Amino acid sequence: MKYTPEQWDAIVRELNDGGCPVLRDHAYKISPVGLAIESVPVLNFSKAVSLNCGRTAYAIDLVIRNESIRAIDITGLQIKTPWGITKTSLLLPEKRSSNKYGNYCFPDGSHYPDDIVLNRHVARRKNRLNPGGEIAGLLLVSSEESMPAEIGHLSPIFVTLTIFDSRQNEFSAQFGLRVHRLEILARESAERRARAEAEDRSARTYPEARSLVAPPAPKEPSEEELKKMWNDYLETMATIKAKHAHRSNKRTTEVPLDAKTGKTQPVKA
Repeated sequence: MKYTPEQWDAIVRELNDGGCPVLRDHAYKISPVGLAIESVPVLNFSKAVSLNCGRTAYAIDLVIRNESIRAIDITGLQIKTPWGITKTSLLLPEKRSSNKYGNYCFPDGSHYPDDIVLNRHVARRKNRLNPGGEIAGLLLVSSEESMPAEIGHLSPIFVTLTIFDSRQNEFSAQFGLRVHRLEILARESAERRARAEAEDRSARTYPEARSLVAPPAPKEPSEEELKKMWNDYLETMATIKAKHAHRSNKRTTEVPLDAKTGKTQPVKA
């Protein structure tokens, strides 16, 4: 019997409410045992940024772990958004000539230290992850597709990340991202400036209509406030680093494979 989407949603709701967990999308295929891709549940920094140039940038905070008994070579990735599969490219690190060298930077001003970014692990044609091996950090990518206009600033969206290996296997996971719309923020800022300039011109043209009590002038941040903003940023970055360092200390030691025998070798101290 074929159910309508509304009927299927009702059945899924009843089963879940009754203690029987059922996926809403039942037309899925089980990926082969291999890579486990997981979202970081605490202090997650995932986001989608709609850029002024019309492109979209994604920061996905995740853990990739090899749960198979063989080494896995990562060869590519794909991101599926609510509006379709996007054509993505990995964000490149800043050049040596840049004063932000050692960081990966988004056009919105946010930047991430190299040691918490996973791009270098998947940027090569092949990247091998041995059995029990794990990498954790931020995956930073950009897309040529624009974000639909109806998705508002700070709206939540869900994307599916798929990683491909050298045997043409696919490993997928879904991530929740918060939307940051730079063009909306820029437009609102321009509108506020235009209103302020219009009110100022009106006050100069018709001084009798001007209030005797002047509104408070916009206050420039003091040196202490700027210092506090910078310290808050440093604390945030330190938290990210500490989180991933903690995961690194807990991860299982990777055991390399002997190229001739295919057996594991002891790790030399």
